[in-house]
Amino acid sequence: MKLRHAAFVALLCAAPLAIAQTPEAPPPGASAQTDASSTNATPLTPEAQKAKYEAEAKAFYDSLDRKTGAIALLDGKVTLTVPDTHYFVGKADARRIIVETWGNPANEAENVEGMIFPRDGNPMLDSWGAVVEYRSDGHVTDDDAAKIDYAKLLIDMQKETHDANEARV
Repeated sequence: MKLRHAAFVALLCAAPLAIAQTPEAPPPGASAQTDASSTNATPLTPEAQKAKYEAEAKAFYDSLDRKTGAIALLDGKVTLTVPDTHYFVGKADARRIIVETWGNPANEAENVEGMIFPRDGNPMLDSWGAVVEYRSDGHVTDDDAAKIDYAKLLIDMQKETHDANEARV
């Protein structure tokens, strides 16, 4: 059986929408207001807070296993080619970004194979990322594809979308 129509979904995740942190806003719960290494626990200036957060962001970026080129996913069933203008991180790093860094619920990282970012994009700063996700639904054999009434399918999909939109309002 050939895997002809695998359902891969890449969703653009704008960092601000995913609760990404900026240098001006340390992560929620962080006590970056004082310098913990100081015995007097002196308050940090806004400039020092920003510098500290940027250093943490750089350390986080450096800790990511960033890859480019041909990347095998799903035990080699799929090859994703990432140009030098971007980088790919695998499941573990994607989970760290989605859940720990961006503060999303853990279930948002389910089925995620990885993420793609611009070459110098730092997930802790203001970078966007594309989530690469696999779902096993969507495979249609050639025999089944020949039997589908695509005009009816389109009408059904449009109706479902319309009904779902009404439910959201």
